[in-house]
Amino acid sequence: MFEIKTQEVNRFWHHDLQEFVKEEYGFEYEAAHEYDYPHNGAYFEFTVDGDSELDSTDDEKILDAWLNEGQTEDIEVCDPEDEWQYTGSVGAKHILHRLFKEGKIPAGDYMMEYYW
Repeated sequence: MFEIKTQEVNRFWHHDLQEFVKEEYGFEYEAAHEYDYPHNGAYFEFTVDGDSELDSTDDEKILDAWLNEGQTEDIEVCDPEDEWQYTGSVGAKHILHRLFKEGKIPAGDYMMEYYW
């Protein structure tokens, strides 16, 4: 007999994360802007375990600038010698990482859902 595989996931609304960040960390986080204004009902998945959610060296630089300098936008993420220069901003994966490290959420799979 065929079985449908299921996965337990912690689902939250993008608006709730925005409100939490404003109250807990004191800055305006725009979830819709981060993902180029997704359609109603769109969702994004994250695995949070203290490591998997940070998938590039840019993430480490962004997290470091946020935690150590309080910077949340326009964070320099490239070497000044590089031909291409760009910046990064604190996003959902950085916020979830910090919440996990602070013991506010457990490790697991998370889904951020959009609604308008």
